[in-house]
Amino acid sequence: VPPELLDRISGKKGRGGGIFTGLRWRLAVAASVALIAIAGYVLMMDKGGSPLIGQMVSDHIQFIPSPDVQISSSDPAEIKAWFRGKVDFAVNVPRLTATLRGGRLCYLDGKRLALVFYRQDDVQISLFVTDSRDVYKARTGRGVTVKGKTMRRVADRGYNMLLWREDGLTYALVSEMKFEEMEKLL
Repeated sequence: VPPELLDRISGKKGRGGGIFTGLRWRLAVAASVALIAIAGYVLMMDKGGSPLIGQMVSDHIQFIPSPDVQISSSDPAEIKAWFRGKVDFAVNVPRLTATLRGGRLCYLDGKRLALVFYRQDDVQISLFVTDSRDVYKARTGRGVTVKGKTMRRVADRGYNMLLWREDGLTYALVSEMKFEEMEKLL
């Protein structure tokens, strides 16, 4: 067998890089693509399997320094009335042990949501309210029961989110607080 042919088959020299080298390269590319797809799927599930969860956390982060309130009030009834006609559902503003500061209309994932701001000491807390079940149906987080309510704990980029459904609405409470501290607010 000519030495050039042996070198080409083994991949040592030549323009083609060798038959086995080409096969190994294709297998490596296929394995890399599969690994990237699996990692993407795992990361998507870690973020809640719903792009809305990541968008809620991003929106919360954006307004940490200074919440851009459109209604400034500590009265849940006043905030509920302000949202009337601005979203397609009747907003319920839960009474938390944190200080209610106001709210604003929020557009995420092509949907109008109510965003209510609270504050506990120096910590900003965002409560997203929507009639969409999509964000709650996403299989993510750890299930917990808090004061008789079934909730999910979701962590994203160092922020924590409590998700729950009540009276046809989905609530997403977002903060940098620990889950246990957030649960005490309810």
